[in-house]
Amino acid sequence: MDNFKRAKNNLNKNLVYILSKINSFKSQIQNLENLYNEYKELNDKLIALTQFILDKYQNGKISSKPIYYPIYFNIKNVLDFNFHELKIKDDEDLSIKSFTNSLLDRIKSGLFFLLSDSK
Repeated sequence: MDNFKRAKNNLNKNLVYILSKINSFKSQIQNLENLYNEYKELNDKLIALTQFILDKYQNGKISSKPIYYPIYFNIKNVLDFNFHELKIKDDEDLSIKSFTNSLLDRIKSGLFFLLSDSK
């Protein structure tokens, strides 16, 4: 009977531990989703702005109108496009926290996202 009580207590402790890990992972996933949405929204706005500037430049070029210096300046000096694909080494074996930290490092590096790479 004592073995049964110990087994029951251990099982309950194990279930509580697993549930706490699940809740922790849910919280970390929510943080990761927030990070994704924050940078997605900012990058979508930058893409729209960039497209607007490129369209203005292209329309001016087609119509043979003079291209105003600010548009030229934006095209030549402000926009800095990159073509790096996001790859995180061993991403299948990373914890959520490690993945998030690695992703943040890449965002801050400015090599993978328009937001950080645009001057």
